[in-house]
Amino acid sequence: ANTIAGALRWRDEVQRQLTFVKNYADRAIIVKYEELIADFEMQAKVVCDFLEIDLTPQMLNYHERRSSIRMHAGNENILRHPDISKAFAWKEKLTSSQIATVEGLTADLMSQLGYESIVQPRHVGHFRKLVAGIHDRVVNEWRWQQFKRNQS
Repeated sequence: ANTIAGALRWRDEVQRQLTFVKNYADRAIIVKYEELIADFEMQAKVVCDFLEIDLTPQMLNYHERRSSIRMHAGNENILRHPDISKAFAWKEKLTSSQIATVEGLTADLMSQLGYESIVQPRHVGHFRKLVAGIHDRVVNEWRWQQFKRNQS
């Protein structure tokens, strides 16, 4: 619903994932989305090797199979071949101001993961974070209520 809430959600989720990997290093690996779709076959092989299973043609051609998954805007690309342009679509969708806000909220984590800032990160104060969180909750609740109405 808003840039600040989205950036905070991403930061917190990735931090939880990194903590999980640290605590269960023998049971988890890190796969970056950009690397996965840039070289899907190689990254799929890395994952299969980690899981000690064979990489099969069906895994590589998952997008050619029929599925019973109910399609909607949130998953419209899951049955398509990986497209590297999707990894960088945010550069076209976000303004430089929004990117500065995201980078201001996630700079340390981005650096830790090897991502470089592309603009000067913007400091986001506590009050703006609080308002963004409230806005996000209200919008998400409104969307949920709309979804439930449409299901009836």
